[in-house]
Amino acid sequence: MKLAAYPNPTVDWTTVSYELPQRSNVRIEVFDALGRSVEVLFDGARAAGAHASIWKTGNVVPGMYYVRIKTDSRAWTRSLTVLR
Repeated sequence: MKLAAYPNPTVDWTTVSYELPQRSNVRIEVFDALGRSVEVLFDGARAAGAHASIWKTGNVVPGMYYVRIKTDSRAWTRSLTVLR
């Protein structure tokens, strides 16, 4: 699976894009540097192919965050930096 987050670093928002090789249940969740859940961007089924979700970062403090995409069979994580 391809997973990207851009722009990174970000100020107001970032796009989390990913590609699924087959239909799968998907959960996209953002965590802070201490491992606390900040926001769930998506939780449901997705068809095979390219997808994207937007994370609006205006409500969080500047710092390091992690986006985790979990499917039926695997999980991937990318780091994100929020600036002000």
